[in-house]
Amino acid sequence: MTNPLTILVFAAVFAGLGFGVGASFIDAAVITLSVWIGSALWWLLLTAGVAWLRDRLSATVYRWINRISGAALVVFGVLAMVSVLA
Repeated sequence: MTNPLTILVFAAVFAGLGFGVGASFIDAAVITLSVWIGSALWWLLLTAGVAWLRDRLSATVYRWINRISGAALVVFGVLAMVSVLA
């Protein structure tokens, strides 16, 4: 919630939906609760999916996931350094 881009996106969505000047407390509460429930459901589904997959993947698959993730981090790091120097 402290990410500036997130705050700007929420402000744009609320303005686009017509919330702002003249919005009631109930409108604000419904939107806030809706965002909270949506976020909670997303994380619940994400963690449930990971927990379900955890027992179904072998150590070899985990090793390859780690290698690919590490390689992606290295590539993005190198690209970030190159973009600073260029």
